[in-house]
Amino acid sequence: MAKIYSIGIGPGIPELFTQQSLQFLAQVDSVIGFHRPIQRIKSMLDGKEVYSSGPNQENQIVEKALEIARSGKDVAVISEGDSGIYGLGVLLQSNTLHDKNIEVVMIPGLPEFVCGSALIGTPLADDFCVINLSTRLKPPENLYFRARLIAQTDLTTVIYYPAEKDSLAVIKRVIEIFSEFRPPDTNVAIVKKAFRNNQETHFNKLESILIEELGDPCVIFICSEDCKFLKNKLLGKIGYLL
Repeated sequence: MAKIYSIGIGPGIPELFTQQSLQFLAQVDSVIGFHRPIQRIKSMLDGKEVYSSGPNQENQIVEKALEIARSGKDVAVISEGDSGIYGLGVLLQSNTLHDKNIEVVMIPGLPEFVCGSALIGTPLADDFCVINLSTRLKPPENLYFRARLIAQTDLTTVIYYPAEKDSLAVIKRVIEIFSEFRPPDTNVAIVKKAFRNNQETHFNKLESILIEELGDPCVIFICSEDCKFLKNKLLGKIGYLL
């Protein structure tokens, strides 16, 4: 049985790879993924057949992986972060449900929001929510509905901002929704390119977040009321009920 290893590479630096990711990446002859993550691990791919594709080509990547697997070869499919969190893992699984000759093996990686959190403190010390603002995944109306529900919970909320064509309008509306339910001085952090070249971290308040300056894809943390900004870091809720 051929195996497709759906590998999450985290931010794409070897120091933050899991040992399992390194193991399975080393043993396959074929590797496929988007151009950006493939370029990040290019030095690890000598002697392998490498197939890469541009943005928004998820289906083409999956089809190529299936083609290789159906020829009897194991193949690694690369995703940034974790392949099961906004990655290619779910497409690989759904396209092999009825194929008894292919097994999809999920290899975990560090999610982008975990990497971002590590740079800004402990904002995720207590319960939290994660939402992706890509309108390629769901329509804006669905995003706004979810944002309105989440904003009322006072949970720290992690927002994936994909910097797509309509992302600026979507994030503006989402911030407006959160502003209806969260105090103006709610702590906000923005992380770009965590653990990569030119990484950036910015701290702000909900009332003064500079939406127009987001630019590149990033992760936005809208904190709960218990999350404080101390010593240039966010300190999440501490203490336990005994």
